[in-house]
Amino acid sequence: MHQNEKYYKRYPQDIKIVQELVNYLAEQEGGGVALPSGGILTPRGLQTLGLSGLGSGTGFESMHYMFERVWDPSLVPGSPKRISHYFLSSFENSITVDTNPLYALLHESIYCQGSPSRWSASRIRTEVEDKFDAIKASREGLPVLFTGE
Repeated sequence: MHQNEKYYKRYPQDIKIVQELVNYLAEQEGGGVALPSGGILTPRGLQTLGLSGLGSGTGFESMHYMFERVWDPSLVPGSPKRISHYFLSSFENSITVDTNPLYALLHESIYCQGSPSRWSASRIRTEVEDKFDAIKASREGLPVLFTGE
């Protein structure tokens, strides 16, 4: 939550952009849009940008630059908004584990130290879900919080 506060303090204009994006995703059939790889970007999936965006040295800037180019430029007045291919590709590149497949397999277990994790991230999220409900936050005019480790 602290990293989210720091991010939005640095880029307050992104609050509205992220809210608009979350609302757009939530309103699409199936609750999201197709990614270039064939997956689906949902509001909850969007929040995973925090893993790379809030926890790395240049992450704030990378996230901000993605949000600056989230929408395709509208060439026809009145045409519906569309998420840009640039944004969708950048999103996928930021969360990929293609080059580090062991990370995906071992990430949670490295913290266990001899005890089962029982998927701790999922358990913690249910405890604080009201703070991390992207759709609710965007509709109430609150900053959408990103998730991380």
